Amino acid sequence: MPFAIFADCHPWTIATTKAYEKQHNTTISVIISLYNYDNYILSCIQSVVEAIRFDSSLSIEIMIVNDASSDNSLDIVKSFLDCNQDIALILIDKTSNSGLSHTRNLGIRLARGRSIFILDADNTIEPSCLSKLYHFLEITQAASVYCRIAKYDGETNAFIGYISDQEFSLNRLLRSNYIDAMALFKRSAFFDIGFYDVEMVHGWEDYDVWLSLALSDQKVEYYPETLAYYRVHPDSMLTKLNEHALSISRYLYHKHHLLLPEINPHSILFGHSSQLVIE
Repeated sequence: MPFAIFADCHPWTIATTKAYEKQHNTTISVIISLYNYDNYILSCIQSVVEAIRFDSSLSIEIMIVNDASSDNSLDIVKSFLDCNQDIALILIDKTSNSGLSHTRNLGIRLARGRSIFILDADNTIEPSCLSKLYHFLEITQAASVYCRIAKYDGETNAFIGYISDQEFSLNRLLRSNYIDAMALFKRSAFFDIGFYDVEMVHGWEDYDVWLSLALSDQKVEYYPETLAYYRVHPDSMLTKLNEHALSISRYLYHKHHLLLPEINPHSILFGHSSQLVIE
């Protein structure tokens, strides 16, 4: 059922499946941010569908937030939606591009689930991912839980290494960004920390979220199993970030410096010499 909603200066339209309209007491909202990933979006959605089928005890909705893609991404999602009315899916189509943070924040605000899984359209998850992380979240009563993620070459499929593969630690976070955005959160956690920072247009908005959780003493737990896959390609965030890394590190310092512990002037801070970051 398509309809239009307007908020601030960013209008968007919505289309839903029959299953979405009938679903109640949603357990998990999977928020897929989409911008010009027509080569990848279908495999991303299909991986979530397999996760839905893996554990029928969970009530899971798929939320695709299209950030005004200019390729065929929107048509692909619309076709999938039309042909899969038995999957609880909502398409939120923004009429103007406003960036990743705003895109995710919009999804979080419109989500009906008690918990949120963040997923970008070029990545995929294991069928057991949502079930295992949700039950782990319930057991630990954490604000967020994350799993080990395997990186692979998007062209050759060759394994590159792991990210999000260490326990949660403020000291480790202060040294470098080692946790990806792909994780399960209590929806309330985003309201506690103020959502994704829309000023961070060059990346590391997920790093800012992890820092905000750590600095506000929110509980975060690590699930030591590979349950998700990060595709490395020329347009992936890991590839694009390097040229802006130092300026982002300085932004993070000025944003959080009042809550930071004492910084050794010879230490590494946010991936750089602390002397370079603190100017």
